[in-house]
Amino acid sequence: MNIFFSPPERAFMDYNKIELPLTARSRTDGDSYNPLGLKGNKKIKEILIDAKVPREKREKIPVVLDQKGIVWLAGFRIAERVKITDNTEKILRIDYKAD
Repeated sequence: MNIFFSPPERAFMDYNKIELPLTARSRTDGDSYNPLGLKGNKKIKEILIDAKVPREKREKIPVVLDQKGIVWLAGFRIAERVKITDNTEKILRIDYKAD
C-alpha cells in the first residue's frame, strides 16, 4: 500500500502527533485549519466551495478533530501538523465512506 497515493477517502497521519481522543462532527461557521502543503489556515467553507461541493452536501462531510483542533476534513487533505515524516514511528489510518 502506498500511503502517498491513497484515495481521498483515506487519511494517513503521524499517530504520535495526535492528541487523543479523536472526534468527528459537521463543520461549523468559521472552521479553519492548515491543510497539508498550504501555507497558513484556510476556512473549510472555502475549501468546499473551491472543490465545487454542492451546498447540500457540505454539512455532511465530517471534520475529524483531536484535542488541538482539526486533523482532517474527510475526503480532503490532512492537517500539516499531523503529516508523516521520516521520523514517524506509528501511522494512523482513517477511512471515510460517504452515504
